[in-house]
Amino acid sequence: MHRPLPIPSVEDWELIREISGRFAHLTLAELTPALLSEIERSDGVDAATALAFDRAWHHPVNRACIESVARWYDAPRQPLDACDAAFLVVPNGGYEVDPASQQMCEQLLEAARRHGFGTAIVPASSTSSLDSNANLVLNTLASRRERVLVVASISVGSAQFKLAIERSAGHEVWQRVRAWVNVCGLVDGTPVANLLLDNLNESDVAMYVRWFGNLGEATVRQMIEVSREAGRGADRILGKPLGLPEGIHLLNVVPFPLRRHVIYEHTRLFHDVLSQLGPNDGFGLIADMLQKPGELYPVWGADHYINLSTDVGRLADALLCHTWQRMQEGLGCQRHPTTAGPCMATDQFRNDKHVVA
Repeated sequence: MHRPLPIPSVEDWELIREISGRFAHLTLAELTPALLSEIERSDGVDAATALAFDRAWHHPVNRACIESVARWYDAPRQPLDACDAAFLVVPNGGYEVDPASQQMCEQLLEAARRHGFGTAIVPASSTSSLDSNANLVLNTLASRRERVLVVASISVGSAQFKLAIERSAGHEVWQRVRAWVNVCGLVDGTPVANLLLDNLNESDVAMYVRWFGNLGEATVRQMIEVSREAGRGADRILGKPLGLPEGIHLLNVVPFPLRRHVIYEHTRLFHDVLSQLGPNDGFGLIADMLQKPGELYPVWGADHYINLSTDVGRLADALLCHTWQRMQEGLGCQRHPTTAGPCMATDQFRNDKHVVA
C-alpha cells in the first residue's frame, strides 16, 4: 500500500533505484540545498530530483501519509459529514484568467463540497501586492462563521497565506484554522524572481507577453512587477522562516518532475535556469519544500502546474480525507476555545466506518 500517486513508470523507477542506491548513506535531513545542488552538478538535475523523491517517499512520517492517502484514494467515496467547517482556497497567480488554474481550484472545492464543507475562493488578485493579498486572505478567513477552517493554497497563494500569518499573530482566526494543505507552495519565494525578473529588458518582457498573451500586455507587465516581490532571500518580504500557529496540521504537496515532465515553454526555461540551484518544479526549489514542518506528500512526474495522468479530482479527495482525519486526531477531545458544544473529534468519528486509514 506504500505507493505514491501517480506511480512512476518502469523507466523512472530504474532511475530512482539507481540513484538512491548510490547515495544510500544519505538521509532526508542531510539533503541540504547545497548538497542537492552539488549532486545536480555531478549527476544531473533528474538524478538529484529522483534522490530527493526517494528520501521524501521513504521518510517514516511521509510514508504513513502516503499509505493513508492511497487507502483513501482506493476506498469508495463516502462523505465525511464535515458540518460547521469551511474549506477555502488561496489560488495561484493568474487564476482569474487561466482555465487550467481554475479547474484545479474547482477540483479542490468539489471534493470539499462533497464532504459537507462550506467553500470559498479567496479573491486574491494577480496584479495586487503580496501584502494586499495577505490582508485579503486574513479578512476572508475572519469573515467566515464556521467553527473549523481548512485552507488550501497553491503556488504564490501559499506565500500570501504565510504573510497573513506573519501579519496577524494572535488573531482569533488562527484558533479556527485547523489544517493547511500547501500545494506547490512558494512559501519562501521563488528564485525565478531573483534570476529572471530582477533585470528584465524589453525583449524579455515581450517574451512573457507572447507566452501569456491571453492576459493582455498591461496585465502581464503588472504581474511581472508584483512577481518581483516574491524573490528569495533574508532581505526580501518572504525572507522570514515560516512560523506556523499552534494546532494547525500542515500537509505539503510537493511536485517532483524530471526535465521531460515539464510541459510549458516558460516553465521549461525556468526549470533549466533554476537547475543551477538544484532540483525544482519550474518555480520552487525542492530543497526549500523538504525543510517545511508537517507532512510531505510527494507527487512524482508533476511540475508546478500539477499536470498529471492521475485522476486529480480523486487525489484531491483522498488528500482532503487524510487531512481531515489527521486534524481530528490532533484535536483529540478538547472543545474549541471559542465555542461551547460537542467536541468535533468524538468517539462516533473515531469509530466511523468511513475512516479507512
